[in-house]
Amino acid sequence: MTYPVSACCFIRNTFKGAFMLPETMLQFLPLVGEMVIMDLGSDDGTIEFLYEVANSNPKVKVILEGEFPFTDANVFATLANDLIRLCKHDNVL
Repeated sequence: MTYPVSACCFIRNTFKGAFMLPETMLQFLPLVGEMVIMDLGSDDGTIEFLYEVANSNPKVKVILEGEFPFTDANVFATLANDLIRLCKHDNVL
């Protein structure tokens, strides 16, 4: 059953960082109405994987947003709020 919930995140280099992106997506996609992912300059195959998933699953939306902000923690809050505004559901994970 899909719920009226959006999932969103911003990521960079999930394969180099050992983040379990495919496994996480497999767990969330059956439950949410959409998954919005902002890539912040991945160069380890993450973006190619995301486009492959997005091309085969209309629930996945990939947004490119440039470079990862290493030096400013406030940018992370802004990115999170920007992503939430892009979601179509009021309830967002």
